[in-house]
Amino acid sequence: MRVANLEYLQSLDSPNEWETPMGFDYRKELSEVRTLGPTLSQICEYPLRLDDQVQDASYFAEWFALEPEPRSTPNSSAMCWNRIIGIRFSAFGRMYTISFGSDLYPVSEATRERVIDFLAASSYVYVPDSILALPGGSFDWQTRFFDYL
Repeated sequence: MRVANLEYLQSLDSPNEWETPMGFDYRKELSEVRTLGPTLSQICEYPLRLDDQVQDASYFAEWFALEPEPRSTPNSSAMCWNRIIGIRFSAFGRMYTISFGSDLYPVSEATRERVIDFLAASSYVYVPDSILALPGGSFDWQTRFFDYL
């Protein structure tokens, strides 16, 4: 499956397994995700960094790129680093999602499709925002499979 549907997410949902499903092999999965970085960086045309220090979450790793300089936040003097792209890997069902956050460094739809095609060839399943936004009972699908719990 290249792109997940709601039924796929529902099939992976469990009332007892929140952070990882039974049998999840963290070392193996993280090792596989690490090997994806160089190609993902090439596809995205940004040097991606890996966040592999995720705890208490339903995802376990994320490749991401930040804008080169921090910017001020609206209505505040605080500065923050805006994300250009993030590719977050769930501990469930070899799923991943892609997020974008920079108006100064937009990522094209063609780039998104190349990422999806590349990861599909490695048996990863893309979960689009339209599916993540659907209600999931007492939670949303974004939190259930791709966020801190």
